Amino acid sequence: MRAVTPATPVSPEARARECFEAGRYREAIELYKGLLKQERRCEWVAGLAASYAGRAQELASKGMLPEALVVWRNRSSLCDLPLAEGPYIGWLLRAGEHHAALGLLTTAGDDALTTASDLETRLAAVALTAPDSALAQLAADSPLRRHRDAALAAVAACCRGDSAALDEQLRAIPFRSPYRDLRLILKAILLLGDDRSQAGELIVRVAADGPFEKLAAVVRAGVLPGTRWLSALAGLDDEGRLLLLELKGCPENRRSLVLELAELAHAGVPPAPARIIELLLRRNRSVPATAAKLCRRLLPYADKRLAEYRNAFGPLGAAEGETIMALAAELRRAPEVSERHWLRAVTHRCRPPWSCAISLI
Repeated sequence: MRAVTPATPVSPEARARECFEAGRYREAIELYKGLLKQERRCEWVAGLAASYAGRAQELASKGMLPEALVVWRNRSSLCDLPLAEGPYIGWLLRAGEHHAALGLLTTAGDDALTTASDLETRLAAVALTAPDSALAQLAADSPLRRHRDAALAAVAACCRGDSAALDEQLRAIPFRSPYRDLRLILKAILLLGDDRSQAGELIVRVAADGPFEKLAAVVRAGVLPGTRWLSALAGLDDEGRLLLLELKGCPENRRSLVLELAELAHAGVPPAPARIIELLLRRNRSVPATAAKLCRRLLPYADKRLAEYRNAFGPLGAAEGETIMALAAELRRAPEVSERHWLRAVTHRCRPPWSCAISLI
């Protein structure tokens, strides 16, 4: 009888690492916590921190933000790591916990001035819209409080289109202020209609993923040449889309059409002609007169919609109707049918204007 070799026992550390790599974060957390009760090794602390981060991300991806925030706080307290690093602030803002987000600034010590400055910059957009009660917890000399009135006044001036008042308020916002990106963005907005090139020069100086990124993204889309802004429009949130359409001077009765066109452009693949026709026919009351001409050019790809076209844009000439049917037959590879329609089209085009009168004699 063959002797059975006993299996080599797996160490708790190896099991914890295995659970983490397999994405079983809850198990990994318990295993690392057990190890740390024996000895506080750096690699075990790092393993616990990574496991907490993985679990928090897992919860956040499911929309369970309150639970993700609790897990991240446990990570900070048990692993001696800064609370405000990583995605924590973003989760706080998504959860609407603006007071808690601003409260992070009150916990930064004198030996963490750089961190405090970075936090102020990240929270600039929150401070601009948060209630005064949330700002009251900050020190009176906090740049977020000192420069806030000027920033709000600058936004109001921009909304009025008052460039002189905007310049006056922006001068009250120092270059190193947490609101510094807002200075460039607001000036770019006012320039967008008259000097897109200069607006583009300003917006490239705004770092991506800054505190006012949602507003900066609107300007970045607005300075794109030609119709490329349509593709970028689809990537904005609802408020950003509305603002960009306002800046582009798009009439309200055409905005839903433009948004549909933006979705088509954002897809990156040229839409089928029939899809464009369907869109134009469905929204014929809000499209410009030139849309009828475009629709006629595309009708050979959707000749069964001729009746809808006539209802939307009016009758077609006899020769033009036959031409469309001839082209549609060619697309279907029906040469005999195409030939009949071409002959009729030629007949209608070559028919003398007085032939109708002769037929009545």
